[in-house]
Amino acid sequence: MSEPGPPAQLLRQLTDPYAAEAAAAAMVAQAAWLQGPPPPEMIVALGNCVPDGAIVDLARAWPRSALVPALVHAVDIEDDLERRRSLAWIIKQVPLEGAVATLLSRASRSNEDRIVRRYLLEAVQRCGIVANDPWILVGPTVRVLVEDPDPLIRETAIALIGSCEGYDAERRALLVAALADPDATVITVAALALRGTGVREAEIPAELARNLLEHPDLRVRWSVGDLFEHPDMSP
Repeated sequence: MSEPGPPAQLLRQLTDPYAAEAAAAAMVAQAAWLQGPPPPEMIVALGNCVPDGAIVDLARAWPRSALVPALVHAVDIEDDLERRRSLAWIIKQVPLEGAVATLLSRASRSNEDRIVRRYLLEAVQRCGIVANDPWILVGPTVRVLVEDPDPLIRETAIALIGSCEGYDAERRALLVAALADPDATVITVAALALRGTGVREAEIPAELARNLLEHPDLRVRWSVGDLFEHPDMSP
C-alpha cells in the first residue's frame, strides 16, 4: 500500500504565490510524499518559482525519472513565456541522463524561445553523460546547432562540445571552425573549449590566428592569446 500524499490544502497552497514557499518546504520535510508523478500544483509552483527557494528544493528532492518528463510536457503545453523559461530552468537543475535525446530534440526547434533552448542544452551538459560515449548522442545535434542563426544557441552548442569527451579530432575541427564566428562570445567559448582537446597551432590557419589576436574584442584577444600560450598547444 502506497504512502498517503500531501493533503489537498497543502497542494492548493503551492499555487498561491504568497504561500507556495512554505508549502514546498513542508513537502520537502515529508519524504514519503515525494514519489510518483509530481502533482499539477507542483508544476504550477515550479513555473512561478524563484532561484534557490524551497520550491526549487522540492524539485531537487523529487525523483527525477518522474519529474523531468512532466516538466518537458509542461514546457510543451505552456503558453506563458516566462513560465516556460522557468520550467526549462528547473529542468537544468534536475539533470536526467535518460532525458538527453528528448532535450536535444526540443532544443533543436528553431521556433522555440532562445532562452528555453539554451536552458535545455545546458541541462544536457549537466546530465553526466560522459560515461556513456556522449558524442554519439550529442554530435548529430550540435553539428547543426553550431550553424544556428542565433549566437546564443551557437555559444551554448560550443560549450556542450567542449564538455564532451572522446572524438577529439572532430570536436577540435568544430571548435576551430567556431573561431571564425562573427560573434565574440562564441569565439571566446570556443577558444576556452579548445584548451582541453590537444589542439595544435598548425590546426588553426595562420590568417585566422592573426585576425583573432588583433580582434577588436578584448575577451577574444585574451582567450586566444591564452590558447596559444597553453602548454597543450604545440606546432
